[in-house]
Amino acid sequence: MRAPARASARQLSDGRPVAGKTGTTENYGDAWFVGYTPQLVAAVWVGYPTGLKPMLTEYNGDAVAGGTFPALIWKSFMERTLSYLHDPPTDFPSVSLPSSVPRTVVLPARAAAARQRQLQQHEAAPLTSPATARRGLRTAR
Repeated sequence: MRAPARASARQLSDGRPVAGKTGTTENYGDAWFVGYTPQLVAAVWVGYPTGLKPMLTEYNGDAVAGGTFPALIWKSFMERTLSYLHDPPTDFPSVSLPSSVPRTVVLPARAAAARQRQLQQHEAAPLTSPATARRGLRTAR
């Protein structure tokens, strides 16, 4: 059994931050790397285009996986390609959410159904209007 997949964040030789994800089929017949910088995204696939052939020894005697040839090809491509952009390395933008964004949202259909059950348990009348259903919506912060 292979180790769980994970994403990684590194740098190119010019200090540019990168992030990417590897992928490999169970039989090592296909391997890929999808990576990006703040300026560019690219994907590399390695395999045999005419049919499935496990690549068990093609990487210096080891199997070809997404972190081997595909990642090395991607790195070489990105370093050469990004030099043509003439953009200095920049960091990824930070992610921030406005304070008004709820951390938990109860979807309307689920809230209406939950409210309906509450009302039935208390022998109240069933929901009959959208305004009544909206009162069942709740958000948690």
